[in-house]
Amino acid sequence: MILTESTLRDLVARAFIRHGMSETNAILVAGVVAAAERDGAASHGLLRLDGYIGTLKSGWVDGTAVPVVTQPAPAMLHVDARNGFAQVALAAVRDRAAALARDQGVATVCIADSHHFAALWPDVEPFAAEGLVALSVVNTRSRIVSWGARKKVLGTNPMAFAAPRKDGPPLVWDMASSQRAQGEVLKARVKGEPVPEGGTQDGIGLYATPWALSDKFFLAAYTYSSKETDPTGYGLYLLDVFGNKELICRDPSISCWSPTPL
Repeated sequence: MILTESTLRDLVARAFIRHGMSETNAILVAGVVAAAERDGAASHGLLRLDGYIGTLKSGWVDGTAVPVVTQPAPAMLHVDARNGFAQVALAAVRDRAAALARDQGVATVCIADSHHFAALWPDVEPFAAEGLVALSVVNTRSRIVSWGARKKVLGTNPMAFAAPRKDGPPLVWDMASSQRAQGEVLKARVKGEPVPEGGTQDGIGLYATPWALSDKFFLAAYTYSSKETDPTGYGLYLLDVFGNKELICRDPSISCWSPTPL
């Protein structure tokens, strides 16, 4: 089935409304989901729908929140999202921020008490389309370890940048600051594919050929040595995001790779 962007947005918005989001907020958030699918960013499109709805059903996010905008400094705007989605908060301040940037030369928007599950490029691209340069950063929960560490301390802390161009659409850059974005792990889980390799380590050894069973549990090869191509050191483990690691299979004469659930 092929759907237009507007049709998909309306379908997603109806799902959000059914689970308690206000119509205004639903259209804004659904527009970001549809835009991600339009541009091929599947990791932040319909793949995130369960997450959005889950937070609404649990009461973790207020789908009816109305943001409150204040201006604590000449070139600064503060948005209290009131425990709502960040896209709604940004929509409430976007026009004012653009006008302030033109008047002051720069504008800073600080959004507090919000939730952000989407890609960041939809936040900055509209500013570049109006001839402005925009930079966006978001903090996250602890999901990754720093080099040589054993416990999760850092977030993926995504960031995005957009700038206008004279002879084409805006230049837009969006990335996670971790070695691999969480969205790519979620895509692999949905497709039933292994996560691409990337030399992940935990301060003791190295991981390889991970397979996402969910967003919290993984199968992976692991060695307690520092050799990426260790011919005998890798065993197969069940891992989770809580720091647990359970040995499933290890043969001292060979390395075990590429766990695949049947």
